[in-house]
Amino acid sequence: ATVIDPTEDDETVKVICRRLFTRIDRDKARAVISAYKSLWDANRELLPPAPAEDRRLDEFAAGYPLHPELVNVLTQKTGTLGNFQRVRGMLRLLARTVARVWQTRPADAYAIHTHHIDLGFEPIRLELVTRLKQDIYVPAIKAEIATVETTPALAEQLDAGPFRGLPKYGSYVARCAFIHTLAFNDTLRGLNAEELRYAILSPGTDVAFIDDARKRFATDSAYLDDKPGAPLRFLAEANLTQIIRREETNTDRDEARTRLNSFIRDLFAGPNLNLIPFASGPHDVPDDDGSGRPYLVMLGYEATQVFSDAVTVDNLVEKVFLHKGGGTDWRHNRNNLVFLVADAAGVPNMKAKMLRNIALESLRQPGKLKDLADYQVAKLQELHERSKQELALAVQQCFRHIFYPSRNRLDEANCDLAHTVVDIQTASDRPGDGQRQVVTQLQNAGKLRLPTDKPDSPVYVRDRTPLKKGQITTAALRTEFRQDPSLPMLVGDDVFIKGIRLGIDQDDYV
Repeated sequence: ATVIDPTEDDETVKVICRRLFTRIDRDKARAVISAYKSLWDANRELLPPAPAEDRRLDEFAAGYPLHPELVNVLTQKTGTLGNFQRVRGMLRLLARTVARVWQTRPADAYAIHTHHIDLGFEPIRLELVTRLKQDIYVPAIKAEIATVETTPALAEQLDAGPFRGLPKYGSYVARCAFIHTLAFNDTLRGLNAEELRYAILSPGTDVAFIDDARKRFATDSAYLDDKPGAPLRFLAEANLTQIIRREETNTDRDEARTRLNSFIRDLFAGPNLNLIPFASGPHDVPDDDGSGRPYLVMLGYEATQVFSDAVTVDNLVEKVFLHKGGGTDWRHNRNNLVFLVADAAGVPNMKAKMLRNIALESLRQPGKLKDLADYQVAKLQELHERSKQELALAVQQCFRHIFYPSRNRLDEANCDLAHTVVDIQTASDRPGDGQRQVVTQLQNAGKLRLPTDKPDSPVYVRDRTPLKKGQITTAALRTEFRQDPSLPMLVGDDVFIKGIRLGIDQDDYV
């Protein structure tokens, strides 16, 4: 017996175009194809190498408005599926695609590409899932390519987020990856970055956005093949990203809160400032413990937050600054307090990083590692190490608002408190040493003196303290530095003693 193929490869596209379109304007087609050629030439280094006998323009002309890459993927990949009839199957799928393009009229549709096979259009989705029996990919389609129920798919989130107002780059990447996944042989499934650019590039799209969408989609995808070096293709089962997400979902929120609070305490503890974490009122902050170190009063991120576009002194900050004990007695040593408050925009990210760190730590238990492939175990270890640094960064970028004693009080403040903020770039330096950033910021504001710093000039101290009226004891002068917001805050007594000696040597003190 001999199997007879009624159409040769170069005849298939002509038959399909004849069946799909009543008329094709060849003169206008030549102008569009010429524009594509200019794009291919300009981006030659970023696209797949042209074959020795480059017939792309001829193929485009023969099959216009069908992009040659679309025809190739359907004949060379989808065509290998046993239940896909080359001409009849292509006609059914492309008829629905043309109808969808005609219905939506995307501004960048200079030709019909692979990414115009819209899985959000039910007739197209059913053609692929039901007729071609690719229902194993339904979870991937719902989660990542096209909204089937209510939760927006990953690709559509990208369209509405970073690519808002632009062509639907997120969806274009996802659709191309999916159609290229539909092949019988594993070696045919998927496409690389160069092939993706060629599939999507048109006079209405840009290579840079295509690359950006590919990276964003690959980073967040739960169903793309995550093996090292694997092409862009979908899996029926969840990848490591999805496994981690499930573990995050199952993480106990109370445990996460406890772990996060402990991590924050450790991060902002240090030798220069006496940390009081998560103070809830004046009773948590002594007026002076005699250590010689100013207090770093950290307020809980769930109790008090600062909105960067409208910074104000919170009532709790004001109450702790003015009062001590039960809240009725006045605080004397107000120039001995620094307040650290969370930025409202940074709290969700900080919590998410803690959940991720716990999830990654949990997955590294022997009982769970045995279910992962070797490459996933190695990736998990890498992600776990990275998550420690990311968590430290998230915490430091969240706790970045500093309120400190000053006569130059914040606008509309009811007490002598000024405000400074650690910028995001500075907060990203030296993750793991949060107190160092607070100290540096206070030094930059001219407020804090460390033991190793040069003391203020004796004349400056004399003219701003009761010393200018005559005599004062050394202890009383030191107390002035803890009480007067116009003076610098001193860490310990060393810099103070150096200043006293200098004042005596220069006859400024008696």
